[in-house]
Amino acid sequence: MGIRVLRQHPLALGAAEIQTPDNPSAEAHLGECLDPCSAAGRGVLPLSGSRYTIILTGDCRRYRDALSDLAIHFLDKIKVMVIKDIEREDIEFVCKTLGCRPIASLDHFLPEHLASADLVEEVQTGANKFVKVTGIQNPGRTVTILVRGSNKLVLEEAERSLHDALCVIRCLVKQRALIAGGGAPETEVCIRLSELAQSVTGVEAYCFRSFANALEVIPFTLAENAGLNPIATVTELRNRHAEGEVNAGINVRRGEISNILEENVVQPLLVSTSAINLASETVRSILKIDDIVSITVAGCSTSCDF
Repeated sequence: MGIRVLRQHPLALGAAEIQTPDNPSAEAHLGECLDPCSAAGRGVLPLSGSRYTIILTGDCRRYRDALSDLAIHFLDKIKVMVIKDIEREDIEFVCKTLGCRPIASLDHFLPEHLASADLVEEVQTGANKFVKVTGIQNPGRTVTILVRGSNKLVLEEAERSLHDALCVIRCLVKQRALIAGGGAPETEVCIRLSELAQSVTGVEAYCFRSFANALEVIPFTLAENAGLNPIATVTELRNRHAEGEVNAGINVRRGEISNILEENVVQPLLVSTSAINLASETVRSILKIDDIVSITVAGCSTSCDF
């Protein structure tokens, strides 16, 4: 029986030569080689099938270069596949995908902790290579997205775009509601709060007016990021909403104010409500601070909030 080993932080394995993969001492020798890994607290992600595949993980980066060429030579003789430098943060994703569990000791090599796959191969895409696992018996509900770009900046921007898209889907799953984008809801709420501030007196009027001015920052920032004149754009946007155009928003593509729903520019309702709730809670926490008392201890001045 052959044995495959996939490793994250390679460990220097023993150098005792094994002649054939069918030799019963092969597995015993592999166990002896992996005992130090168990003692060091590194995990093992087993993948079984017609051959055993083992993914070893480590806690320290210093183990990445510990697998010598001689150890790789002997592992190759027993038809062991060695994969280096699997990132530690990817281990959880690999477990969900393969349907296996991390193992910290070879004593826990139990059938219920194993996963099965038909093929583990190295695939080349362009100038890069990656390991592809196919034919998983019990595949997890995971998706791998391969992003390619000309430089690191493009890749990071693509990753941020994917993250934003996933966050939008998450918001829609939690609350299935959409509203107009382009700063339209914030501007409409700003107009209504300003009108309410004029109908009340005292401290409440200042609170409503300040809240309205704070909401106006969102369309102001949107216009600024779009390369527009923020003052002129927000002024026109307020005038359009004052005339009753509740769906008027900043059209970034055209660089003007238009009916944003006709442009199919929408956003999840949960985004706006969460932002307002979190901002309100922050302000309430700050308002609870009655005074700041400065205390000098051993020549060091510190401030305590009460």
